Amino acid sequence: VSFTGWNLIGSGSALLMSQGHSIILNQFFGPVINAAKGIANQVQGIVVKFSGNFQMALNPQIFKSYAAENLEYMHKLIFASSKYSYFMIFVLALPISVESENLLGLWLKIVPENTNGFLRLILLTSAVNALANPLVIGAQATGKIKIFQSTEAFVLLLILPFTYFSALWGASPIIAFYIYLIFHIIAVIARLIILHVLIHISYRNYITKVAIPILVVSFFSIITGIFLHLSINNGTFISSLFVCILTFLSITCYIYIFGLNQGEKAFVRSKSKDILHKINTRS
Repeated sequence: VSFTGWNLIGSGSALLMSQGHSIILNQFFGPVINAAKGIANQVQGIVVKFSGNFQMALNPQIFKSYAAENLEYMHKLIFASSKYSYFMIFVLALPISVESENLLGLWLKIVPENTNGFLRLILLTSAVNALANPLVIGAQATGKIKIFQSTEAFVLLLILPFTYFSALWGASPIIAFYIYLIFHIIAVIARLIILHVLIHISYRNYITKVAIPILVVSFFSIITGIFLHLSINNGTFISSLFVCILTFLSITCYIYIFGLNQGEKAFVRSKSKDILHKINTRS
């Protein structure tokens, strides 16, 4: 009952934060802003589903490793789930973000104001949340979620007063989404600190095995995506599609070069050889 109750508090706070954010936007900026947010959320939902099945596959292994008191393997699973989930969202989110203006124009014809900026920040927040989900599962595996859920709820609910007062003081609606992103980043840090206490997860290992690889991949990918957009795009669907494909391919290359360790690269090479061998055998 205690576990279920604290989980309910965590879920309820997330729902309250999300709906409260929309209510504040509607109060200060009108329904057009919420329409723009709704469009951005639709695109986000499609992108997030891409990594959902992968995370669900690893979650039972995280619980099992904790039950077996194999914390080293549990940490490895959390690191892997965090990194791969981020990459799986980022590899779709960045091409969409780079070409969001053209893609939204082709899809909607008349695009509500600020939709482009909202979409980019919401997709970035989704990538950040991909890092958070394995940490949540790690805490749930311990069964000690009182402090974890209450801290998470407190940090996320802070979005509402900050959004309210920023709007009250005349800030642009885009600021509300920067606040949304910043507090989700703070929530990930808070979760990591609590997991350090619960299961002795190493800050250093998290930084070297998760944070640095995703930051390096993100940096080079964003630079490449912007360069491709400025060099190729001419406002047509074909050019936007071409930029998205090239950006997608460049991200996968950067993930292999900077995002994977030697063991992971060897696994990818082995699987690639097996696939090529099967193709050659069938042909």
